[in-house]
Amino acid sequence: MAIISVLFSFLAKKLSNIIQAIFGWSVTALFGKLPRRAQLLVTVALVASLAWPVFVLGAFAPKLAGWVVAFVPLHKLIGATVLRIIWLSLAVLTPVIVGILVHIAAPLRKGGLARAAVNGYPIAIGFFLSFLVVVVTVPTIKIAAIVRRWSDEHVYLQPHDGKYDEVIECLVEAVRRAGHQPTISDAPRHMVLATSIMRTFARGAVAPFVSNTLRRVTSDGLMIYLYPADLLLRGTPSTVARVRAMFGRTKIDKYAYLVASPESQSIADELSRITKILEDTSDNGALLPTRLMQCYQRLMHLDIPYDEFVALDLVARRVERRLLSQGLVGPNSLPIDQVGDALIEADEARHRTLSAARRVAGRPEAPWAPPPRVR
Repeated sequence: MAIISVLFSFLAKKLSNIIQAIFGWSVTALFGKLPRRAQLLVTVALVASLAWPVFVLGAFAPKLAGWVVAFVPLHKLIGATVLRIIWLSLAVLTPVIVGILVHIAAPLRKGGLARAAVNGYPIAIGFFLSFLVVVVTVPTIKIAAIVRRWSDEHVYLQPHDGKYDEVIECLVEAVRRAGHQPTISDAPRHMVLATSIMRTFARGAVAPFVSNTLRRVTSDGLMIYLYPADLLLRGTPSTVARVRAMFGRTKIDKYAYLVASPESQSIADELSRITKILEDTSDNGALLPTRLMQCYQRLMHLDIPYDEFVALDLVARRVERRLLSQGLVGPNSLPIDQVGDALIEADEARHRTLSAARRVAGRPEAPWAPPPRVR
């Protein structure tokens, strides 16, 4: 009996892991890889939408719903009337909560919380039906990828308004630079069926992170899907890594955000403005080195994820190289190198402490010179 109990416990744990994996895959297939806050909000909204049919069922058959939720006869514990009131309240309020959560994740251009609450009912229906689709299609796609020894990698990429096609062209360039011949096409029907259902019911509420038309770039061993706020690279690991490395050689940052937080996007906007001025031959760009230095100084004091800092640092240094190539700065006066840090102050304070200790011990003070800058 002990062996059987351990076996059932092991199988239950594995089943739980599989269910969690499928749910995670399904959320990513519906919304892509969103910023952390938006991802959490829409995930909670999706879970609430999946529970909503049970609440509706409970309003009409509280005994049956009680068994579905808890596998215990709740109606015997609190009574059928009280249970029906609870289920009815949940059935009415859950879509309202769904609408508000989606509104917070992606505010509607028109209307406020009241409109968002009303829109929660069709959104909940759309989320529920869309999940039923992806929970079947996504595991099938994952199994096919495993058989082909392909991997999935998500990169945050948010095309600017009206620049979707330009980003696609940058992806094509990256694939070509990686040594492959790309093809542009619409995503297959099984990839867009769930999102089409969601957009139909949500009526624009999910437009910021659910694409109306999903396009892809394909080549041998590679598929790239561009979402409104996500880039999915699916293919052999070596091909994916090579193509991803080529992004920095395109102008993709000109047409899309590579960072998610508003603070980081503000820095990206300033770098884009500097780049635009550099491309304008009528402007001599005399003030651009100072603007870049000030922009990088702001970047160094931002509380942002490290990957966002790395992405912005890459763009900033590319701007700096362009300033150098156009003769606006010299090799010994690069703007980013002029941004100060606390190294000199910290080293000077350490020297004062050591000197005081030497004086107390009756020893001569050691000479001090500012540490050299690392270039």
